[in-house]
Amino acid sequence: MLTYKDKKIPYVQFKTRQEINDIPVCECGEKLIDIPVSNKISYRQGDGAKWLVPKLRETVVKKLIEASVLLPEGYSFVIMSAYIPVSMQQKVWDRKLEKLRINNPTWSEEKILEEVPKYAARPVIGAPHNTGSSVDVVILDQDGNKLDMGSPFGGVGKTAHTRYEDLTKVQIENRQLLYWAMIHAGFFNTNPFEWWHYAYGDRAYAAYTGEKNALYGGIEEL
Repeated sequence: MLTYKDKKIPYVQFKTRQEINDIPVCECGEKLIDIPVSNKISYRQGDGAKWLVPKLRETVVKKLIEASVLLPEGYSFVIMSAYIPVSMQQKVWDRKLEKLRINNPTWSEEKILEEVPKYAARPVIGAPHNTGSSVDVVILDQDGNKLDMGSPFGGVGKTAHTRYEDLTKVQIENRQLLYWAMIHAGFFNTNPFEWWHYAYGDRAYAAYTGEKNALYGGIEEL
């Protein structure tokens, strides 16, 4: 049984974009495959579904399934984002940029442009989701309700940071459940500004786990 309620999410030293970009990519050539739907894994619905291309690299899909099995009985993952082509990443970048402007009207444009990379990858080949090795997930309980993580999926600001602690006991435990399920399956929370973002095998993963190279590079448009 997964132990998580008494296991705090550990602090990790933040990696700079340069440290991540310095990691060489030794592309392993795995294909993108569909993420299978089951009683433990489903896709996001509604208007947000347009942001989901439900595909990941083969090994990443296997690890996602392993993580889902670790959830308590009746709980399941909802896949919010997986592989993202560059054209879609541009739209994600633009949305985050606008959200930061709205939420922080006193910030200068220079400050906004400095902050946006914390919450959206630059729209280039090789961005985390563009490799097919990053996935954004939320958890549903037995009644099909999203677990309360203390901030909404896709939000910006300190409350979205994985290790933000000004939360209720339940909210903290919910974050710990997601974190430890993904970690035990081999993922890493490679964006500490987003509690929902996990990856395996890309450059950020290698930087945080001490691997000498990444397994997955960017994938051209489908």
